[in-house]
Amino acid sequence: MAEEVSAAYLVEIAEGDVPVGYKKTEVGVVPEDWNVGPFGKLFEKTSSRKALRSTELVSFVGMQDVTENARLKSVHLVNFEEVKAGFTYFEKKDVLVAKITPCFENGKGCSTNNLPTNIGFGSTEFHVLRAKDHSDADFIYFWTTAKTLRTALESEMVGSAGHRRVPLHALQNYVIPYPKCKHEQFAIAKILSGLDLLMEKLEALILKKQAIKAATMEQLLTGRTRLPQFAFWEDGSPKRYKSSELGEIPEDWDICDIQQSCDILTGYPFPSEGYSLVGFRLLRGANIKRDRTDWSEQITSYWPEVTADLKEYELKSGDIVISMDGSLVGKSFAQLTGNDLPALLLQRVARLRAKTVYQSYLKEWICSSFFIDHCDSLKTVTAIPHISPQDIKSFKFFVPRCEREQIDIATVLSELSEEVLLLEKRLDKTRQLKQGMMQQLLTGKIRLLKASTVSAS
Repeated sequence: MAEEVSAAYLVEIAEGDVPVGYKKTEVGVVPEDWNVGPFGKLFEKTSSRKALRSTELVSFVGMQDVTENARLKSVHLVNFEEVKAGFTYFEKKDVLVAKITPCFENGKGCSTNNLPTNIGFGSTEFHVLRAKDHSDADFIYFWTTAKTLRTALESEMVGSAGHRRVPLHALQNYVIPYPKCKHEQFAIAKILSGLDLLMEKLEALILKKQAIKAATMEQLLTGRTRLPQFAFWEDGSPKRYKSSELGEIPEDWDICDIQQSCDILTGYPFPSEGYSLVGFRLLRGANIKRDRTDWSEQITSYWPEVTADLKEYELKSGDIVISMDGSLVGKSFAQLTGNDLPALLLQRVARLRAKTVYQSYLKEWICSSFFIDHCDSLKTVTAIPHISPQDIKSFKFFVPRCEREQIDIATVLSELSEEVLLLEKRLDKTRQLKQGMMQQLLTGKIRLLKASTVSAS
């Protein structure tokens, strides 16, 4: 089990003292039984290659096959003959690190522990780090994912703009603290690998829940599947379908468009010279993500007061807002809550308030693939894609005549969205936990093994 960072340790650090069992070094205070030195001490300077038959299957990993979280997301099996020249050789358990901009800064790379073959080839834009006998490969991998390392080595990049690369010697010379004992390196990596596994499981569960939500949404919003309480007439006979301009719909449903069913308003061009440090937040396109708002400080501006001529631009809880510009146009929307208020509507954002349909039912249509497809078919094909108010007004959708059915459909879909949201929050907290744990574990502030145990090892 990990030894907690003691209160005495924290007090001594705050007072500038070196805690018992630690030493002051060029990289800060680290355990006294750890080394401080070049990262390259942990991995081989050069990697040997094994002989292969031309027909032997090997793994191929391109830059597109690794994520910005430094994970291997896909592998291609090919004959050795196809990749024996012009690609980077590596073996299972080697660590790959992207060397070229912006892949390096963005965190690309991976561990090859899960490679389906023992030998692999990949992009020439990978550095290959092979652990020495006294080092743990996963410990090396987690150091390559550390933001401190990536940030520090950005200044070491060489080459022309757009083709700048981190040279291998920059990685080799980067100074880190590390346990002398391979067993302790392994223990640290095991904890962090466990958090990675948890995140992978959460990501897979989120994708599964999102797929269920999408399939359920398509069935319920089109009436192909009816909620049981609305599937029959009072005499017990099943409700049938009728033809419409958009295909078959339930006989007790209608088709309407945004213009008929909503009050739609586009934002006001608030002049930037009138912005203030506090007051009413100005909702711009950048504040609208997919099904949520983002009020990060760097993208949020304020207006000092709401005068009579601006009253109509004041937003309310329940309002649906849609960004009308950007690469994600048609996919950037949100339904506001009390946490978003007070706020005012800025230009290039549309606000929808339902008049003849249930507001949350309308919101489910706005976040559906039907609305995305509608926007994709009408948006301008320019450097900054754009939809107009008329494009939004022309969107047609199915509406049950019974408001209770609208409410129940919206409730079912909202509950599915809430499940996804809770999982996403858990995933985000796990990511934060891992970042904090990495900082503590890789620098020895938290020890997984007591010094006496390490010495015995």
